[in-house]
Amino acid sequence: MMLLLLFIWFTLLLYIAYQDRKSKRKLDSLINSIQDEKLEENSRTIIDSEYFNENFYSKVKKRIKISLSVFEPNLVRNISLFLVISLTLLYFVNELFFRLNLILSIVLIFPLECLLFYKYMGGRKKKIFVENFPDALNILSGAISSGQSIVHAFEYVGSQLNNDVGKEFKIISERLLIGENPDDVLERSGIQYPYLEYFFFISAIRINISRGGQLKDIINKINRLMFESRSLEKKKNSLTAESRMSAKILGVLPIGFLFVLKFISPEDFDFVMFQEEGRPIFYYLICSEFIGFFIIWRIIKGVE
Repeated sequence: MMLLLLFIWFTLLLYIAYQDRKSKRKLDSLINSIQDEKLEENSRTIIDSEYFNENFYSKVKKRIKISLSVFEPNLVRNISLFLVISLTLLYFVNELFFRLNLILSIVLIFPLECLLFYKYMGGRKKKIFVENFPDALNILSGAISSGQSIVHAFEYVGSQLNNDVGKEFKIISERLLIGENPDDVLERSGIQYPYLEYFFFISAIRINISRGGQLKDIINKINRLMFESRSLEKKKNSLTAESRMSAKILGVLPIGFLFVLKFISPEDFDFVMFQEEGRPIFYYLICSEFIGFFIIWRIIKGVE
């Protein structure tokens, strides 16, 4: 059973590495798209990584802040509820299915629960951001076109949008109005939304404040890229809906079967889970699951 948990950890690490590589490809795509619009001077400055040079300590500190920002608002409440629910669930699941030493189960399973909860909260926050950010860009672009300064344009967006992005823009304007350093204000804002589109946007604002430039064109370009990205995402979701539903059913059926078997026939459950003679059946179940997930993943990948 311990080998199974270690294998799950290994698979998750591979998935995280794949997502990181996918994020880098998306960044390259955004850069090439901006350069295709012949905004070379601005785009080179925006994507210049040297502009954000940091030492190791600063990178670790920023990474911690970004990780904690996923649980906001109500950070303490969200983490407290997660700890209570996850530890309770861990205890009962371990007693019912794994029967590992309690300390060992906490070491192996609890970090897995933390990772899954973090991914869920991060995906939830990004979904809200993707829905609200284009509206904020449209309002900001209109305010700048009408002759307002960047600071007052941020303030105007904050007064028009009653969501998390609008509140963040309002905070930016308030901090800029009281004289805080623009780089510090925008860097803190970037920690709240560590996404590529927001990185480009914050970079454009920082450069415009320090050097000037065609801010309206950059904002419109980022907005159009986000609109196209959302359209492609919706199209991909519609084409892969059947495969994703099959994956969900494939994942739920074996777990549900084992859960029902635990109460209907405890002897058979113990034979499959804890006896050497029945262990090959369990391993076959796990291997067939991963093969099925891999095939479905390749189908979805082909659509992408």
